[in-house]
Amino acid sequence: GEERTAEATGIIQSMQTLGGMIGPIVTGIILATSQVSTMYLGEIWEIPKTGTYYQVFLVVIIISSLLLVISWIYVKDRRKERNEHTHPSV
Repeated sequence: GEERTAEATGIIQSMQTLGGMIGPIVTGIILATSQVSTMYLGEIWEIPKTGTYYQVFLVVIIISSLLLVISWIYVKDRRKERNEHTHPSV
């Protein structure tokens, strides 16, 4: 009922907040560790390597997929637990 909706909303909000905090940190670390020096108009610039942006997207996809699998397992276990509670074995 309503308590399940409130619980799900709280979990989703927490995950979004964590993602919003961790995402920029992970992106910054990946970009900072993939720098290359280049000369532009007489100045030396540090810029990310060409494949770095693909690496960022790959990490985001991996983390998102992992969270999706964990969420799916959690929901599946909760559903099984609820069914056992409402329909106990004789």
